[in-house]
Amino acid sequence: MPDVVELSGTTRAFKDELIVMMRERIKLIAESTAKALGVTAEVSYPEHFNPATVNEPGQAQIVRDMAGQLFGADKVESNHRTMGAEDASHFLKAAPGAYVFIGASPKDISKREPHHSPRFQIDEGVLPIATALITASAVKMLS
Repeated sequence: MPDVVELSGTTRAFKDELIVMMRERIKLIAESTAKALGVTAEVSYPEHFNPATVNEPGQAQIVRDMAGQLFGADKVESNHRTMGAEDASHFLKAAPGAYVFIGASPKDISKREPHHSPRFQIDEGVLPIATALITASAVKMLS
């Protein structure tokens, strides 16, 4: 039996208040379980965390509309939710905006890897498409 065990991870949620609640509950559960077993537990979190990435609905609609106009409505998917911990969430707290995903996987399925894989390859042909969408959306948002 080891003298010390260290666990680490992240807490992610779709609402900031849930992240705060999860931190409190994890701390309570860990400390209570440890006490019941006659040991101790220390739970710590960084002071700051990436808040939930939440698009401003009006800005997101502009991006969806632009994507539909540029690429066809059948190419636009708007029901995707992810627990990604993005620094973009801080930008969206400071100013209304929309965080979007643009499919950039290689067409060859055998070359597709997750984004954080060292083998990830981007289909660079998507860069002009992404630029067009971002530019058209920004112009619309500014008008």
